[in-house]
Order: sequence, then C-alpha cells, then structure tokens
Amino acid sequence: MYDLLQRIWGHSGPNYDPWVTAELLFSFCLEIKKQLAADNERANAAVTGVDRYPHSVVYRATRFLQDHLQRNLTVTELAAHVGYSPKQLTRLFRESLGTTPLQYMQRIRLQTAASLLEQQPSMAIRQAAAHVGMEPVYFTRLFRRLFGVTPSDFANGKKG
Repeated sequence: MYDLLQRIWGHSGPNYDPWVTAELLFSFCLEIKKQLAADNERANAAVTGVDRYPHSVVYRATRFLQDHLQRNLTVTELAAHVGYSPKQLTRLFRESLGTTPLQYMQRIRLQTAASLLEQQPSMAIRQAAAHVGMEPVYFTRLFRRLFGVTPSDFANGKKG
C-alpha cells in the first residue's frame, strides 16, 4: 500500500496526470477494501471458531446455511449462492469439514434445536423442529441418532 501511495503522490504533483492518478487511487481503494474484508473474515473466524476452513467458499456457505436454517435448501441452490458447482462445493466441504453440505446443515439444525430445548424446556418438540425447518418425526429420528436420546428426554435433562 505504501508503494501505491508513493505512486499516487508522484502523479499528483508537478507531473500531474489525472488518468494515472485516478487509476492508482482506485487501486489503492480496492486494496484497502480487500484488506478490510480479510481482517473482518479473520475476526469472524476467531469469534465463530471457523478458522479451520481452508476455503473461504466453505466459510461463506456455512454462514449462509446458519443464517437460513429454516429454508429447505438443496446443494444446487447453495452452490449457486456461492458461485460453485454442486460437485465442487461438496468436494470442498469434505476437504474442510469431513462432511457434505447437507450433513452439515442437518447437524447445525439439530445443535440449534438442542440449544433451544436447553434454554426453553417447555418448548414443544414440534415447535423446535419447525424453528429449524424440519418435520417433527424426521427431526426426532435424527435427534436421537445424534444425541442418543429423544428431544423430549433431552429437554427434561436426560442427556445421552
């Protein structure tokens, strides 16, 4: 960035060239934007614990999934959102997280529901399932598979 500043300064003094100066200033602004985006991503990764993602596309996809838990997304829709093919996105997920995008989405849905049930034990199971975008019977089956107990037992403090 220092080099860009020196070049801008050189073209804005006695050797003023408005086109070169504007081009260099634009490059400087883009560089600042890139560095701010990288700093924000590092800060978010430190807060959310997702710095283990070697691919920023996986980070973007996981954030999108977390922000849209209730939606019934397909891998094709998720891949289109992040600008990759479904096959490539699945490969990157497997490399980074050891799971597929849909398996990841199921896991975060179930973990979110578990948090809800812990914080609000009086919440109905069907409400927790609906909150994370799942049908109650399927939700109960997957919940038991992941946590070793039914959602109602979990809500009552019987954790597997």
